[in-house]
Amino acid sequence: MAVKESFDLAKELSRGNRLVSADADVALRCSHCGPAVAGAVTVAVVGTDILFVVDGVADTTIQVGATPGTIDLTDPAGGTMAEVNAAINNSPLWECQLRDVLTGDLTDPGGSSALLPRVATAAAGVEVDLFKDTSIALNLSMVLSQDTLPVNGTPLAGITNEAHRAQIFKMTSNTTYGAGTSLVQIYSIHQDKYGVVITEDLIFQQTGGVTTVDRVDTFTEGTGPLDRQLGYKLLARVINSTTMTAGTLALDASSFDVPKSAT
Repeated sequence: MAVKESFDLAKELSRGNRLVSADADVALRCSHCGPAVAGAVTVAVVGTDILFVVDGVADTTIQVGATPGTIDLTDPAGGTMAEVNAAINNSPLWECQLRDVLTGDLTDPGGSSALLPRVATAAAGVEVDLFKDTSIALNLSMVLSQDTLPVNGTPLAGITNEAHRAQIFKMTSNTTYGAGTSLVQIYSIHQDKYGVVITEDLIFQQTGGVTTVDRVDTFTEGTGPLDRQLGYKLLARVINSTTMTAGTLALDASSFDVPKSAT
């Protein structure tokens, strides 16, 4: 069936402008999925550690480094976002999803945590977001994707592999930096139905705007908006090689859930 027919059958999940500012893009979204507990569930970023506490006790089903219930971002096994994501998902009591990051993004560049300090206490099953520290990560990113965590080991209800499509019409970026090279990028990300990344490909890159000045990239001329085939996400990013103290990234974009039978 033709692409246009696929879009005719699509459910538009979101359409319009979305803006993310410095320190507001999400690195990891996690949720406690184990048996109900009487007390609260806490996920805390303290220094270069992520702590997992359930009902007042460190959760020993998660461990990277020397301390049970802790992911040490300076440990070689926790040095990338993909490794931290896997360590959380390897626990039968937790689920985690990569959000506005790439799998190879470092968690402790230069020995400092790329995650903002945070202590988040919630009821079991409630999603907790861990945010990036823009001045450490040196990038500001936004992914076009669905926001719901899958059930551990089970695809999202009604969502099958290659049942997602994203379009970008315009990208506006603005960063504050003192030195270094600024770039704007868009990646195509292919994941399976369990959220496991298969490929990440850089499909657009240009020199970023002058510090504090908006750069606008429009993708509606000629062939229409920038989009990828079903089953792929798009991640937009503005980066700087040396310093990045503030910034914004805005997308005029659409995100679709397309029935697999329509592809």
